Amino acid sequence: MFAVSPIKNNERIFVLPNAAFLTAGPSEDVCDTARNLAREYHLKSESDYAPYVEYVYGSFPHEHHPRAWSRDAKDLMATLVGEELEPQNFGQGSFQHSCGSTEEDENTPIEILEAASRIVLARSWGDKLLPVVDMLNHRNGRFYNVGDQANSAHEGKDIVFVALRDINEGEQLYISYNECPDIDCEGYDLTFGAPQMLDEYGFVEQYPRRFNFETNDGFLVFDVDMQEDNTITVIWLSDQPSVAQISFLKGHLDRLHKLNSTISLGVAQLQSHEKNTIVQYYQALIQALDVSTSSLLG
Repeated sequence: MFAVSPIKNNERIFVLPNAAFLTAGPSEDVCDTARNLAREYHLKSESDYAPYVEYVYGSFPHEHHPRAWSRDAKDLMATLVGEELEPQNFGQGSFQHSCGSTEEDENTPIEILEAASRIVLARSWGDKLLPVVDMLNHRNGRFYNVGDQANSAHEGKDIVFVALRDINEGEQLYISYNECPDIDCEGYDLTFGAPQMLDEYGFVEQYPRRFNFETNDGFLVFDVDMQEDNTITVIWLSDQPSVAQISFLKGHLDRLHKLNSTISLGVAQLQSHEKNTIVQYYQALIQALDVSTSSLLG
């Protein structure tokens, strides 16, 4: 989504009425959101959400979500992250595995329910699908320019989006998936970074990329950013690493370099979206480990 004209700081951009949310209903269970989305899909033009449902099923590439990846692609990702890095269990899960089955489900083709489950995982805020809002992409740092007015999608209120700074004509509008001010983001800022976004949404985070690593000596969190002069910087959000933690980062950097041939040969057999995503994440992870250790070791 892009600005077609300049937008002033704090200017209201749009309001999404609470009545327009597509939700799980009283259960607040994402499985029921998927069931309700599948129900709206079967209503076709009679659905109150018809244009939105047609888009998320027909144009949004839900079949590219990690849950729909091939076994070979998931195995290659498991090799890439090893036993200590995230995302562990990449692309695991399905509607059948996570949600079980009800009598109502028996009347709906499983491929419709699986697609609904992937759409909800990739686009929802908790158990709620927010049409239009979910067309805003994520990006932090100086790019993060649009946000709601600290309302939560789970408080029964309308969502009011405003500019967080002056926005130029032609500039893309970005929200944040982990630095948003509402209560639904509590605790996400340091625990939900590039590895988790890859697993849940299927994309490699743009700069600034946030990486988090759990080590025996504690949690490491840092952003890797590209400045306007193309220099790469590291911003530590946790305490700077101990000697043991530096060794942890360096060890995984060495391991990833040794995987170069394995990754190159492995992606050659994959579908293009699997190949591109794995290569992007492999390169982003190597860069993150390289610049973080270099910034500490000199």
